[in-house]
Amino acid sequence: MPVSLCEKSSAGSRYACGSLRNERAEKAQNMHERRRFPRYKAPDSLFAAATFPGERGHQLRVLNISIDGLCFTTDFDISHESVFNLSFEMKVAGRPSVHVVTPAKIMWHTFDERTSLYTAGVQFLGLKKETKTHLQNVLPVLPPQ
Repeated sequence: MPVSLCEKSSAGSRYACGSLRNERAEKAQNMHERRRFPRYKAPDSLFAAATFPGERGHQLRVLNISIDGLCFTTDFDISHESVFNLSFEMKVAGRPSVHVVTPAKIMWHTFDERTSLYTAGVQFLGLKKETKTHLQNVLPVLPPQ
């Protein structure tokens, strides 16, 4: 079964969906070129908590992270979500742990019908300067994505 790729339009809350199979390479290349900061592979143990408006908390499995955002998977239907509260604690050997609590905005998402999982990329909104500094010190220790 194909995976659908859905991106929020700049004109509002509508989503445009297409076949990921046909667009994967082009989207990946465009996304990579648009990134302002390098991505790093998240430790396998890195999970985040997400609180969406009117919902209970949900667990997110973090796949990769940058100073500006992260990519995660979840079984929660995020297709109608936009901004939510995100929190996680990242521990990397030899570095102080970093505790992040920040609003985040979903910039893109996909749904895999085979696994029933959503994958999404989010941008941190209003990350505290101190937290950003801690992330800048920890992230380069991780393998590049």
